[in-house]
Formats: sequence, C-alpha cells, structure tokens
Amino acid sequence: MDIGILGKKNPLTGFLVESLKNDGINVTVLTGNSYESALRQISGLDYLILNHTVPFNRKVIESVPDRSRIIEISPVKTPFKQFSGEITSVSLLRESDENTVLDQGTIIYLEDISIKGNEKFVREIFRGFRFLRKNLEEHERMVSEILVKPYVMALLSRKISDLEYDFLTTEYSKLLNISRIISNHNIDDVREIIRYNPYSSGIFEKMENDLKRVWNELSFY
Repeated sequence: MDIGILGKKNPLTGFLVESLKNDGINVTVLTGNSYESALRQISGLDYLILNHTVPFNRKVIESVPDRSRIIEISPVKTPFKQFSGEITSVSLLRESDENTVLDQGTIIYLEDISIKGNEKFVREIFRGFRFLRKNLEEHERMVSEILVKPYVMALLSRKISDLEYDFLTTEYSKLLNISRIISNHNIDDVREIIRYNPYSSGIFEKMENDLKRVWNELSFY
C-alpha cells in the first residue's frame, strides 16, 4: 500500500510518517505545496493523507474525482461535514508524558463523516496508535477543551509573562512553561482551530467568567 502525505510544514507530519513507517506502511511526503501538486501526485497513490490547513484540505477534496482515497487529518471537523460519507476523516493527537517518556499518538475516527464501514481499514493503517471513535459534536466539544483552552491559556500567559528578571521564582517559571505551549505551533493554525470550532466562543466566555470570579474572590474592596 502506497500512502502520500501532504503537509510537510505541519509539525505532526514527521511524527506521523515515522510512526506509519515503523508499522510497515510505505509513506511518501509529497513535494510542492499546492493543491495542483497534490492532484498530480495522487494518481500513483492508494491513499492521500491531507495534513494541511482547513482551506487547503477542502480545496483538494473538492477537486479530487475519487474522494474515497482521501484521509483528512485536522483538529477541527465542522468544515468537513459537507463531505460526510465521501472521505475518511480522523484527528491525530500526540501524547507525551515527561515521567514515563511516553510519546505516542491517538487517532480519533469521525464515525459520522468517514465512509461507512471504514473503521477497520483505519485501524489497520494506524495500528500503532491508540484508537477512539467520536461523532462530529463529541469531537468538537472535546477538542475545544483539550486544545483550544490550552492554546488560549498559553497566549494569555505569554502576554502577562513577557518581562525578564534577574531571577525566577518557581511559580513564575511554571507560568513561562505554560506560555511555551504555543511555541511549537504555527499561530495561524491555532487561529484556524479556534475560528472553525463552534465551541471555541464558549471556552472564551467561560474563561472570562472564571477570571471575573477569581478577581471577586481575591478582591478586598
């Protein structure tokens, strides 16, 4: 089986390629960074994995005659609802644990977007990954908590921890670590996730209310 991946600049692509190759899958990172390039190269592939921006992925999907050979990977799924039953849609979340040196991936299979009956096929391709099944709403709600919220906290921490001092307290050092969550991510990709996830606004509202509540609890006026 020959699988191509489009999305060289995505930091998850290298991890994905290495993991699939370790499982014996023949994987090629496609050259070029245009959907025309993707269309030219897909003819010699069994499947094409799209690990690019939402607009780019959508444009490729709309232009490919046989969408059943498309595996779309992104952390936001609402923009791909219109292709339900025509493509395979998954999310890839990379998990790390400093204490156990864990470095593995979880594949989330979108059961109401992916081609019916494709779950076994996806499990086989991503057999080295932990596997979860979610529908569109479950996925977007979950990702708004485990991705959008940390990104917002990191951006907020960066805003309030941009001063340099001769020494750091343990507490301030931890605040700096939170701000670094965003350092390995393209800020445009983060904006894209927040923009397209319909539950992002709820995360912002909840955090705003929580900040007001904390202020009221700490205020002595």
